[in-house]
Amino acid sequence: MTKPRTETVTGPVVDEVLGTEHPEPDPKRSASGIWPAPQRPSTVIVDGTERPATTYWTSLVRAQAYFESVTADHTMTVLHDVSGPAGSPYRHLRFAAPKSRFYYFDIVTWPGHLHVGGDFAPYTFRRLHDMMDFFNGTGINPGYWGEKVVCGQTKDDFDFEVYEEHIRNHLDDASGWYSESNQALIRDAVHNRLIDLPPTDEREARELLDDFEVRLPSDRNFQFADTWEWDLGGYSHHFLMSCHAVAYAVREYRRTYPHRITAEV
Repeated sequence: MTKPRTETVTGPVVDEVLGTEHPEPDPKRSASGIWPAPQRPSTVIVDGTERPATTYWTSLVRAQAYFESVTADHTMTVLHDVSGPAGSPYRHLRFAAPKSRFYYFDIVTWPGHLHVGGDFAPYTFRRLHDMMDFFNGTGINPGYWGEKVVCGQTKDDFDFEVYEEHIRNHLDDASGWYSESNQALIRDAVHNRLIDLPPTDEREARELLDDFEVRLPSDRNFQFADTWEWDLGGYSHHFLMSCHAVAYAVREYRRTYPHRITAEV
């Protein structure tokens, strides 16, 4: 059992686990409420729409930018296709740069399924008879698409940025209950115990959150509540890259062969 991480903060903080002394609250960390905003834009543009710069939307933007950088010279090659009104949705499409297999990927469809693989992480989706009809090629929807995955891991068990974002949101919600001086003490304790020495996996993160407590002078003690409800995982970069590959492939195929999509009746 991990030793409870409890602090009494009435002066310099003594770390009972490391045997070191932390300084008085850093005034630079007190600039904007109990938890300073991350040093990044407040919004991001995703598929032409402005979104809040949360960890989720930022991860989509990063994946899209990387995907576009490694597939800038890709073209589509049809290796097999008997789709269309008179056929079934059996296709094998390859997307690659000329004379290169660097970050190439294949799209294979058969009734009710679409598979993406090659130099990308493999995922198989299942939903409609012709999955080219399911994906519209206008953008990605990791949450909804992830529900259709029958092969492949869509989320990481632990994502430090998601963990930190949960902590930030909880502290922002709690800021009205504490004086400014105690907010600074809480914030420094969180940094010292939960952020500066970050957990490496979900189990360690949940132990740190469960055991964390700050005893405050002339105020209620601070603890995190209901952290068991927090989803500390995020969509994996591999899954997001493969989602972008699917969207790109469907968009190119629809543009080139608009009449070969079998619409669901």
